[in-house]
Amino acid sequence: EELDRVKTAFMRKVAHELRAPIAAIQSFLVSILAGYGSPQVQREMQERAVLRAGELLDLVNDLLNLSRLKDAKMEPKVQEVSLKKVLDEVLSLHGPDAQQKRIVLDVTCEECPPILADPGHIKQLWTNLISNAIKYTPEGGRVRVRLRAQDGSVVGEVEDTGIGIGPEDLPRLFEEFFRTEKAKAFAQYGTGLGLSIVRQIVTECGGEIGVESEVAKGTRFTFRLPAAPAPAS
Repeated sequence: EELDRVKTAFMRKVAHELRAPIAAIQSFLVSILAGYGSPQVQREMQERAVLRAGELLDLVNDLLNLSRLKDAKMEPKVQEVSLKKVLDEVLSLHGPDAQQKRIVLDVTCEECPPILADPGHIKQLWTNLISNAIKYTPEGGRVRVRLRAQDGSVVGEVEDTGIGIGPEDLPRLFEEFFRTEKAKAFAQYGTGLGLSIVRQIVTECGGEIGVESEVAKGTRFTFRLPAAPAPAS
């Protein structure tokens, strides 16, 4: 009965999140088909429809990623993974986003042992943390990424000089669909699923994640994942 209640509540949240972009796209298309506005106005509506469609696709992708992580029948493809190698790949993809906002990416990586994980999940982990940091950091800010070995674990940090998170919001930060009011005001769109996916991945790997933040000064996420056992001699 409790499981049914949780599933029903989740489906309501999903329906609510899907409704807004779908309704917006429908409204734009109806106006365009009705011949409303000048060519310039119609062009703007087309661009906004494409933008909302992109938001909808992001939401669907996040929902699929979360459902795969939660599905006990879908075994992760566990193998030895270099956190640094995956980080380099993610930075190459998101570096242009930082450059566009004149955000400095400050990266320090020590020599670290591999971990046992699904490579795709680790890419998602880095992607969500780094893209969030860039997204919620004003132009001219800084995003610091650290990677180090410590006591049989590999520790990663992503720290930004962004808008920060109030103490009242920190306990809910990893909840599905949760976004702070400051986040909504600063960046209009977000699925509210990125950090819940991050926590799910860290838990899957047998690790832990924490967050420290101060409003208007920035946020630091720190995760710790167990290193892969050394090969038998």
